Amino acid sequence: MKAAGQRTDDWARPWLEAEASDAFTDAITAVSWAPSGDALAAGSLGGEVRIVAGGGHEAPAPASSPIALHPGGALCLAWSHDSAWVASGGTDARLVVRHRRMGTGMEVELAGWVRSVAWSRDGWLAAAAGREVYGAHLDDGRWHTLAPHPGPVTALAWSDRSSPGLPSRLAVAGVGGLRWYEPSRDGEPVASRWEAAALLTMVVDAAAGTVAAGSLRGRVWVSGVGPGPCARAHGRLGPVRRLAWSRGASRLAAAEESRIAVWDHRRSRAAQPGRLQDAIAHPSAFVSLPAHPGGVSDVAWDPGGEILASVGADGHVALWKPDETRDPLQRIDLGEPLSCLAWRPDGTGLAAGGEAGSLHRLRLRHRPPTSRP
Repeated sequence: MKAAGQRTDDWARPWLEAEASDAFTDAITAVSWAPSGDALAAGSLGGEVRIVAGGGHEAPAPASSPIALHPGGALCLAWSHDSAWVASGGTDARLVVRHRRMGTGMEVELAGWVRSVAWSRDGWLAAAAGREVYGAHLDDGRWHTLAPHPGPVTALAWSDRSSPGLPSRLAVAGVGGLRWYEPSRDGEPVASRWEAAALLTMVVDAAAGTVAAGSLRGRVWVSGVGPGPCARAHGRLGPVRRLAWSRGASRLAAAEESRIAVWDHRRSRAAQPGRLQDAIAHPSAFVSLPAHPGGVSDVAWDPGGEILASVGADGHVALWKPDETRDPLQRIDLGEPLSCLAWRPDGTGLAAGGEAGSLHRLRLRHRPPTSRP
């Protein structure tokens, strides 16, 4: 593995350096940092879900051994917001919830492959299997079955601040569009959008109360949580594989094929203040980044919202500042095709999962303008 990449200029720039690598039995399929930033969870095609400490060493027992096994492959995982619990799902049609330190928890048999799990800030856990969506609260553990989605569910996300005084809302995306639920109610959706779309991915900025969804046909839509404005993003794309909001929903990145599209809402909102439709669709807000030959696997903004990271089938992690240049700030070759990535919550580094089974951790440095790698 190379510890440094090629820089495109001599300015002062963020710079990634290899920190540690952990070996799994098969390709990494999901990776997520604990909100506390002191631990990292990863799942693999071999079925293991493990926790490693943020400092580069395996976490103490009992977390050093797999906290869950999903024969056939782990597909998704998520941390609770207090960093105490990890939920995971896989091709074995099981949802597994484990306490990080005590190892206690539960296992629930669902209706099919568990492709998505998500926690809300107030303790709700949601899981999707096929068309079915389930929710439970940590306080009582009773499972609620929500109304089935029109087609297979591809993504779940919570909006924790939809409006003052309102409960958390769950966004469910898939074939048949997007629906909003309040799991404490009777299980019926409270709102729906884009019913004719086959949505592949979806992301919610909980603080801004804004949702973006990408479709098989290359369309990207943006709307608020409630019945407010809705817009289709400007630009022609292929099937949208991943989406990522920057801090405060100021910029949106979409990964498709071998490029990344970025919309900068700050500039477009200045041009058309107060109108979400014009802000997201304004052509000057669109930037196309030639990213990873062979395909972009994942994209994510750093917690500060300034640096975009991407990984791809070419084995590279790339850092971008689309505001300044369409060239990457850095590419670092990790020696195997990469499938997923996640930023550490404090923005000091990131983790990337490899298809050969390596979980790579990298730290972020800043070098002075005159230094060279």
